[in-house]
Amino acid sequence: MTVARGAAILVVLLVSGTGCAVPAADTSACADAPADVVVALQGRVEGPGALRFAQTVASPESSLTFVSAELHRPEDDEDEDGEVLTWSAAGDGAFEAVDSRARAHSSWPEAAADVRTAGAVESRACVSEARAGDQDADGERREDGGSSTGGRCPVGTPASVCEGRR
Repeated sequence: MTVARGAAILVVLLVSGTGCAVPAADTSACADAPADVVVALQGRVEGPGALRFAQTVASPESSLTFVSAELHRPEDDEDEDGEVLTWSAAGDGAFEAVDSRARAHSSWPEAAADVRTAGAVESRACVSEARAGDQDADGERREDGGSSTGGRCPVGTPASVCEGRR
């Protein structure tokens, strides 16, 4: 194959998008994180902010369950996306911070697993889906968001997380 022909094939592949698409994470195993899990994680979040849109995914390759949630800061607009933090838990209920954001914003110890471990990326993608599912047709956050705290708790945050912060 000549260099010119190889370059032409490469251009065709790039233009058509073949081989350039980022694979989508499988979110079929997503589950809303139980409120007691969110409360436990929130209890060791350092600084202001509430976890919302928390999702869990059990790793298909280990005994770990990954929990990812968005950290919503008080200064953030309700419809503004916050940082996604990820923790892991083995069967003993002890959490560990998987990604650099979870380590920076919480006092949970560093995990041996990282975001490349099966289940971690998927749990993060689940948070993105939960955020998207909480928007109306105009892309604005729904006012009801499942929170019964009358606006004192960020949309998507379990009310039990915010009860102790009033």
